[in-house]
Amino acid sequence: MPSTATQEVELLIEARWILPMSEGLPVLERYAIAIKDGCLKGPWPIDEARKHVTAKRRLCLDHHALLPG
Repeated sequence: MPSTATQEVELLIEARWILPMSEGLPVLERYAIAIKDGCLKGPWPIDEARKHVTAKRRLCLDHHALLPG
């Protein structure tokens, strides 16, 4: 995501862990993904997402793993 751009999304999901569904990718700790127009965007570290994403809703999953896809 460009450092100066702010992206508007419907939902920002912040998770303790994101488990990518593609083989060989590492587990991401304290990352976020966004949903815009029904599509997944990201992932980004939570701090970066909070700086650059404006969300209508935010879901914080501090003790959960997220398996996007």
